[in-house]
Amino acid sequence: MHTAKPKKSHGCPWHTLFIVNSFLIGSLILSACQFSFNQNATPSPTASQTKSTPRPAALNSPPPAASPSPQPSLVPVAADSLKGVQVVFWHPWTGEIGKQVAALVDAFNQSNLWGIKVNIVEQGSVGSLADALESRLDPSVSSSSKLPDLVVALSDELAAWQTSKQILVNLNGYTHDGQWGLSDADLADFPSVYLNQDRFSDQQLGIPAERSAQVLFYNQTWAQSLGFNNPPVTPDDFKAQACAAAQANMKDVPWQNNGTGGWVVDTSALTLISWLQTFGGSVPQVDNQPYQFNTSQSVDSFTYLRQLFDKGSAWAGKETLPYDYFSSRQALFFSGPLQDILPLTIALKQQKSADQWSILPYPSVTRKPVLVVSGPSYAIIKSSPRQQLAAWLFIRWMIQPDHLASLVQASASLPVRVSEMNQLGAFKQQYPPWSQVQQWIPLAQPAPRLSTWRQARPILEDAGYQIFTANFTIAQIPLTLQQLDQTIQEVLQKNP
Repeated sequence: MHTAKPKKSHGCPWHTLFIVNSFLIGSLILSACQFSFNQNATPSPTASQTKSTPRPAALNSPPPAASPSPQPSLVPVAADSLKGVQVVFWHPWTGEIGKQVAALVDAFNQSNLWGIKVNIVEQGSVGSLADALESRLDPSVSSSSKLPDLVVALSDELAAWQTSKQILVNLNGYTHDGQWGLSDADLADFPSVYLNQDRFSDQQLGIPAERSAQVLFYNQTWAQSLGFNNPPVTPDDFKAQACAAAQANMKDVPWQNNGTGGWVVDTSALTLISWLQTFGGSVPQVDNQPYQFNTSQSVDSFTYLRQLFDKGSAWAGKETLPYDYFSSRQALFFSGPLQDILPLTIALKQQKSADQWSILPYPSVTRKPVLVVSGPSYAIIKSSPRQQLAAWLFIRWMIQPDHLASLVQASASLPVRVSEMNQLGAFKQQYPPWSQVQQWIPLAQPAPRLSTWRQARPILEDAGYQIFTANFTIAQIPLTLQQLDQTIQEVLQKNP
């Protein structure tokens, strides 16, 4: 058996859908419509299903009204005063999605009727962006290190910056503005679970830029050859299939795959949160609630995972990424974000695998699918009214459905607006597992958005790693969870 350290978090929980024709949720939701993030949403007219490209002409249309009867603007900035305003924009994206963002920014700069110019600073990851911003918030840093005007960051980071420094603009004043805001239909086009992730008290600190879900990748063809015609719905179902895969690899001729076959161990925070919710556990969503991982549900979850490991049905691979294990039938399941679709597709082609695969939410004891969603959002740093309005107008450009759809095609993330699906016909055909994701969104749960989550997250991951070490026993789980809560409390007291 491989004994390397289980895969840790990639530093980006949004860093990654589903073909489960007989899964229970199909009977619970979406019986009458193809796509239903929000029953009150009004999809935009059908557009081309080829890959979206920036459309400069869209900026020449009048700003959408915030209500059927437009009200006067409450933003104290005249449109003609925006000419020449430069917006410094920090974002975390690289690769294909970074290229697409750059193309959208270039289109905005060339076409916006106000003469605003957006200057990109690519930070490389959400973690790097957060570190860079926090270094500039440090009082010991020279005052000449200016803050950006606009950032793309995770909800818990937005909460932390607002709690400690009050640096973010409440976007309610812009989203509902009579001249510059969004229409009611536009706001309804965003699933409430996404908007609520960035809402703290009565403040809207962010607007969704990208969302992903933590899911299970599942080799459907292999499972069927093992005698399982349906995907797992409960933890017992999952255990039965994972153990059957491990036993099959132990009994076959190539001895090199002994000790593999079931679920590849992953101790990233969102995977652990998903398993906790599998057994009815939860995490706090507001700062006045303490972390309480030491619960009966957490004991059940960690016990279940350790039992899988002891049976050889969960195993820790030497490779950081699980794609080759999955494509070579060394793993029936692996955990990851939706964005893993693209590299997995490449790995399957390289292995010349003909296996059909799908993507599942996590099973649960209640048979209700578990899907944890997370991702970064646009947020405006407080400055002058002119800078803030210019930044908002750029956000409004970036959240047009066709522009958001172009980011989905570059990353395989979730659409953050219902009407994006009108732009994604070709993408759905190219990646069939992705096309089923929408049916679980109404049941999705947000990732922790507490201002302290960035501090608590690695402590949870360390506890998760401990349960898969060689000498760990199930009897140690209650003490491990007790120490987890105590350590989080101590760290937060030392670094409030």
